[in-house]
Amino acid sequence: MAANVSIILIAASVEERVMVLEEIIKNAVIMTAKHKTDAVGVGSVVTVKRGKEEKIFTIVGSEEADVAAGKISNKSPLGEATIGKKKGDKFSYTTPGGEVSGEIIEIK
Repeated sequence: MAANVSIILIAASVEERVMVLEEIIKNAVIMTAKHKTDAVGVGSVVTVKRGKEEKIFTIVGSEEADVAAGKISNKSPLGEATIGKKKGDKFSYTTPGGEVSGEIIEIK
C-alpha cells in the first residue's frame, strides 16, 4: 500500500511540473539573435557601476536567472531598475539592506 501511495505522489508531482512547463511554453516569447543596444532589455549584457565597483550582468527571463552566472531576472529589483535605461542613465532600487543606486556604463 505504501508503494502505491508513493507512485501516486510521484505521478502528481510529475503532472504538476508538466502543467508548469506548459504554462511557460504558452507564455514564451522567441527572442531574435539581434537586439537593440541603445536601451537595456531582456537579452542585454549590461555593465553597471555601483559605488566604485563595476559588474557585468545579462538580463534574462525569470526562468533563466542564475545570479552566480551573472544572469539577472528582468523581474528582479536590479532587472526592473535597469530595463529601458540607456548608457549613462542612473537607476536605484530597494533591497532588504536599503536603497542601492548605480549607473549604466555599457549595453551590449
